Amino acid sequence: MRTFLFIISYCFALTTGFGQQLRLTLTHPLDGAVYQRDDTGWGTVNIGGTFNSILFKNNIGSFVRARLVELNVSDGNTKPGGSTYIIPVQRRFLGTSFSGSIRVPGGWYRIEAEAVRRVRQAGDPNSPPQFVEEIIETISSKVGIGEVFIISGQSNAQGLPNSPGDVNIAQTNLDFDGVRMQPVNVGPNAELPKAFYVSISAPTASYDQIRSDFVKNTVRAAQTPTNQGIAPTGNSLWYWSYVGQKLAQRYNVPIAFYNVAFGGTHIKAWAQSTDNQSEPDGAPVISGTNRYGPGAPYRILRTALRLYGSIYGVRSILWLQGETDAKALNEKSQWLDRSVDNAEDYKNRLQRVIQQTRTDFGPVPWIVGQTSIVGGDPNVVKDSPISLLIANGQSLAATTSSSNPALQVSVSGSSVGSQVFLGPNMNNSVTVRRTPGSGYADEPVHSAVWISMG
Repeated sequence: MRTFLFIISYCFALTTGFGQQLRLTLTHPLDGAVYQRDDTGWGTVNIGGTFNSILFKNNIGSFVRARLVELNVSDGNTKPGGSTYIIPVQRRFLGTSFSGSIRVPGGWYRIEAEAVRRVRQAGDPNSPPQFVEEIIETISSKVGIGEVFIISGQSNAQGLPNSPGDVNIAQTNLDFDGVRMQPVNVGPNAELPKAFYVSISAPTASYDQIRSDFVKNTVRAAQTPTNQGIAPTGNSLWYWSYVGQKLAQRYNVPIAFYNVAFGGTHIKAWAQSTDNQSEPDGAPVISGTNRYGPGAPYRILRTALRLYGSIYGVRSILWLQGETDAKALNEKSQWLDRSVDNAEDYKNRLQRVIQQTRTDFGPVPWIVGQTSIVGGDPNVVKDSPISLLIANGQSLAATTSSSNPALQVSVSGSSVGSQVFLGPNMNNSVTVRRTPGSGYADEPVHSAVWISMG
């Protein structure tokens, strides 16, 4: 009778009980996920999954094991002489799920998980039983401990919509396996803008809408489909894939980007929308009302921090915004109170946004780029009074942050300053210009200058 029950159990273990094949799955991390490394250069990889075996569920001669294999950041192949780390795997009591966790140095890895069955070998029944391990199924995915950035600002951070051969996409000739982003763009068309919008459709990006991106795998930058960009609102790869590739080369760790920038936004809209119920005015229109949805555009940044940031961590917010404010100053009779009064006004409003991110998420660092040239406008060129005013406001937001008590950051009880840094001056570092017919003719597109932040 005991032999009969063993045979029945063994055969039943080859299926889930309803004729389904055995299946090993990894539920997390998502394939290609990159987690922010800490100040020691290390990070934690947590894995979880299921193995629908009755023997595994009841802990009878079946188990799951996993390891991390170090890869080249460049091509994703196994790194010669690289390290292999065994992940301790635990089966959840009387369940088909498992989990494991391990701390590893920054790098690009392949998770290799195996479902294993211990099979008794035939032999002398009077001798102790001998078992061999039989691999039933294997599964793999990639994961990284590296650098994670959230891009914010306006169109020169968001990017123009991509198209084949678009000369606006700066220097994407490199192809690094470890440069990752999610290609699905949630808005603005998906955001159901308010009916009285006239010229803009500012996304309000709810938690659930951005979450729909989060559950999708990341992809290599070079594999991002045409006309899709960097989730949740990036219109294209723009120059960010190139920046990511150069950073990956420099630090030999994977790089991930999320983009919450939105074209045409002015600093007052960002500051006002830190109030989640506010509906800031957008660009002036001939007739009607042109407003952002409640809490937009800041709401998108808040949601991304709470979702992506809480899971993956964040090295820094990369801020690039200011052309619209320069345009508003030059056309003050049309923009009215939507334009800033002076550099100090811009500084105060940007620091208000920075402070709100600390309230909503924690002491996330900021890198503030300087940009204030309006293409095709002779009054807002490099070193013009208006351009210099906006660029000075951006500089002040970073350089005076150390004297703003609301922006000070403490780690383990010790002050580490404001963690607001002045990024590259894009007005002085023009590598590519937007093409005629794009609506922003001769306006600079800033590419690899962002790597100077490293």
